[in-house]
Amino acid sequence: MRTLKYISVILGIFVCAASLYAVDVETVLQKRDQASQLPPSDSVILYHGTTFTIHEDGRMDRQEHLLRYLRNLNAWDEYCDPHLAFDSQWQELDVMISRVHTPDGRKVDTTPNGFNPIVPFGLDRAPDFTTMRQMVVTHLGVEHDVVTELKYTVSDTEPLYPWSWGEVLFGTHEPTLEREVIVKVPVGSVLALGWRKDALQYTKSERDGYQIATWRMMNLESIDLAETGSKAALFLPRVSFSTCPNMEELTNEMQKRFGDAAKTCCSFDKAIEDYAKISSPEVKLDSAITFIKNRIALKRFNHPTMLLKYRPTCRISNTGYGSVADLTVYYATVLKELGFEPKVYLSGIGHESVPGLAGNEHYAIHLTGLTNECWLDPTTGNISYGLPEGVTLLGIWPAQTPETIPPTKWEENSIRLDLEITFDAEGAAEGWVQVKSTGALAFFETAIEGGAGDLIDHFTNGFYVSPEVNNEILLQQQPDWVEGKADLSFDPVEEKIDGMIRIPLPWNITDFHGILPRGLVLHHVNRDVPVILDRIGYVEINLKFNYPAGIEPVLLPQVLNEKVDGISFDRKVETGAGFVRIEERAEFPQMLISAEGWELWRQVILSADRQTSRTILLPLN
Repeated sequence: MRTLKYISVILGIFVCAASLYAVDVETVLQKRDQASQLPPSDSVILYHGTTFTIHEDGRMDRQEHLLRYLRNLNAWDEYCDPHLAFDSQWQELDVMISRVHTPDGRKVDTTPNGFNPIVPFGLDRAPDFTTMRQMVVTHLGVEHDVVTELKYTVSDTEPLYPWSWGEVLFGTHEPTLEREVIVKVPVGSVLALGWRKDALQYTKSERDGYQIATWRMMNLESIDLAETGSKAALFLPRVSFSTCPNMEELTNEMQKRFGDAAKTCCSFDKAIEDYAKISSPEVKLDSAITFIKNRIALKRFNHPTMLLKYRPTCRISNTGYGSVADLTVYYATVLKELGFEPKVYLSGIGHESVPGLAGNEHYAIHLTGLTNECWLDPTTGNISYGLPEGVTLLGIWPAQTPETIPPTKWEENSIRLDLEITFDAEGAAEGWVQVKSTGALAFFETAIEGGAGDLIDHFTNGFYVSPEVNNEILLQQQPDWVEGKADLSFDPVEEKIDGMIRIPLPWNITDFHGILPRGLVLHHVNRDVPVILDRIGYVEINLKFNYPAGIEPVLLPQVLNEKVDGISFDRKVETGAGFVRIEERAEFPQMLISAEGWELWRQVILSADRQTSRTILLPLN
């Protein structure tokens, strides 16, 4: 019957219920020529309007209205069969318009067989999650330069929580000519609002018994949100709203629901009883993680149900699968059964002061009572010994006031490599290396898992001919200070280049471990968003290579001294009788590299990273 309801919408039953705040579609369609003159892109959003209507009991209706200009075949593949997500257990979907506007003025509506509800991939074999749905809507009449129009509402039939909240970022990978967000609540209701960027046009009004807040922006450029360094929530214009009075009420409600689910399960495997007898907390924790990873399969889907609804531990155990919220419940219950005192948090970045969640938070479990306190990621079972600066923690079990991981001073976060090698006339060599890492850049996890050997290997593997490492030792092993040293020896190089040996500088400093975001693509020439670093700090390398007297290097690394946006890179090269000394230092005293400064900084990194810029050639016998 639900499917018939969706189809009947298209046949016209609900057309008369269109929003009183509807956009003039014909006026929007006239912007097609303007969109065609924009820089190349697969598509352009001519208009995107989102209206949130919040009811007194916490239910919310979210209406989306999109008119998108398709510029090439890639857009056909990407946008001609949108998948509209909802949870049929507590939500309904009404598709009001699914239409294609052709260049010659025809309007082609989707026919009833163009609406097909499916269970999202991966959830079809998880019965408890088969209430999750995606309505696949197929646009008909697609050809070059059409505009697709889609208007639909996802309505709560019952509230997920006693309040509603939401967040909208203004910016996407598509150019957008007009973006509008409307929030409506009954007159007299509590509504907390927050937004950033003066460019947002804000108006407020009352109509038909509702308070109405409206934000609008025009002519938004495309944003490369897939780029790892682009932490969108930190710099894009953003609107946040909530009917929750304060964060304490929200966390208390979440604590109650989490606690109701996290009850000891009678069907726990006997292995849990055996693990409880293990004396070492570290071994006990590792055993529990292995047990859970092998027993409970993670089911992923981007929907509030998967983040904020908690199934009971027994149900999770019996079914053998769970959402990220469920995995967190299961880990917390097992760890408490084993004698730990787990604290469960939701972590996020760039939160406003409005009570609520952005929807992109991650669960983290804090554990003490071990040699070193740590954080457990319940989605992977991975352990870390710190969280990124700027992350906001929302304590939900037990409930705690939100707190933000404070920033460190950049001078406190460092990686330093000191190395001296002496070569003989045949190319054999011996020497020493010492590595020191401090603050947020400390290689603590490496030291814990692999000791001094892994720490030294990280910096020397592949250098010259990979060395034989001897007498390795950890001088310091603390969460904010890891230091180790070792002796190195090298066999003679068998292959020479015209009688010369090639010595690449050890450990590529331009990887900037822990500073540059992982996955940052250095070959992206232009950026429209800044790079926000994972850490601030500095990296330093001090090298000395000794060789027989009378030998002169044929090639030496390039001297560099560059500074962009307050971030600097410096390389010094000194030669003397029988030696060459190289010093490199990169300083990152601030978190942000501007989009404008990125091209200069990119060139600095690539220049410093060039093979000829990092190579010594010595003519040995």
